[in-house]
Amino acid sequence: MLGYALLLADYHLPGTELPYSGAEAGAIVKLVVKWSWIAMLLGYARRYLNFSNVALTYCGQALYPVFILHQSVIIVIGYYVIDWPVNAIMAYLLIVASTFLCCGLLYEGLIRRVELLRLMFGLKWQRGWLSRNSAATG
Repeated sequence: MLGYALLLADYHLPGTELPYSGAEAGAIVKLVVKWSWIAMLLGYARRYLNFSNVALTYCGQALYPVFILHQSVIIVIGYYVIDWPVNAIMAYLLIVASTFLCCGLLYEGLIRRVELLRLMFGLKWQRGWLSRNSAATG
């Protein structure tokens, strides 16, 4: 709070003698204020965003497979969209929306449903067929 008050005083009262002087002291005050803001935001995030629900659980599971897929999907879609007679903003929006849709469909339609693909994309086995088959043969 003190550092922020000093920065406000320096900004709103130019030419006034302040308790600190010189470029180094001002840089230190600015650095402390920046880190204080970061710490405050992290504290609020920990306090108010520390929860889970079904949507967060689903998105957390989909994150890594979509991360693996998105670059390849962007390249394939961009290869075709780049030749369309649309401006750059519209091409960008089309590529982003199409990539989001394709990655979502690939994740939901294939990766979550095929056990081998689940393993290849870093997801856990869903049905546990490996343990059932080893118990039946043992």
